[in-house]
This record gives sequence, C-alpha cells and structure tokens, in this order.
Amino acid sequence: MKSFRVLTSGFHEISVRIKTVVPEALSKMAHELTERIRYNIETGYVTLGWPPRSEYTIRTYQMMGYPITEGLVLTGEMLSSVELRGHYPEYEIYIGFPSAIHEYGSADGKIPARPFVRPALDSIRSDNPVIDKVRDLFGGLFK
Repeated sequence: MKSFRVLTSGFHEISVRIKTVVPEALSKMAHELTERIRYNIETGYVTLGWPPRSEYTIRTYQMMGYPITEGLVLTGEMLSSVELRGHYPEYEIYIGFPSAIHEYGSADGKIPARPFVRPALDSIRSDNPVIDKVRDLFGGLFK
C-alpha cells in the first residue's frame, strides 16, 4: 500500500506541474500570436508578398501626404487596435475595422486579400508542432 501512495503522490506532482505549464504556454502563445499579427500588418508587402497597391491608391496616398509603408499602416488605427483580451483558458485577439476587408479582400475583388492573421496562425502552428499533436489526439476537433 505504501508504494501506491508514492505513486499517487508522483501523479499529483505531475498534475500540478501540468496545471501551471499549460496556462503559461498558452499565454505565451497568445502573446506571440498577437505580436506576429502586428508584425504582419507592419511589413506584409515585404514579408508576406501581398499584391501591390494600385496606382490609384499610391497617387491618393501621395496627394494626402501619407507615406508608402511596407504594410497596412496608413494612420496606424488598425495596428494600434490589435489587442489581446481574456485569460486562460480563453483568449481573444481583437483587431478593429477595417481588418476583415484586408484579411479576405472585398467581395467585388477591387481590394485584394492581404492576409495577416492566417499567416501568423500558420507560423505559430509550424513553430509549435504540439498543436497538431493535440489536434490528432482529440480526433480533429480543433480545425
């Protein structure tokens, strides 16, 4: 019976460690994802190979005195709106208007998709293969 108590004690210690490691890892991943999204917004034309701005857009920027940047930073409003909200076990990364039209493009095709969230998610997945292992373990529930 004594060996059973030692075994139980060992399981308890592992359990406590998992309870502290998982929240820390998830928090770190959420913060990293938020920073990668910001980076993609700032540098996407160069780092992600987005479709170039139209001549009309460039002329409009120049007439209004806006700089031609490496990303989707005209006024800085969208970039400054990127905010990590929540706490373990549920986080939300909020990105203000007009983020969706840039991520997916316009329905009429006049504004091409310039995704910044999906590439950040893909990079987090490739840097953290444990995500795929957890997804496989639970039968594809996380898609």
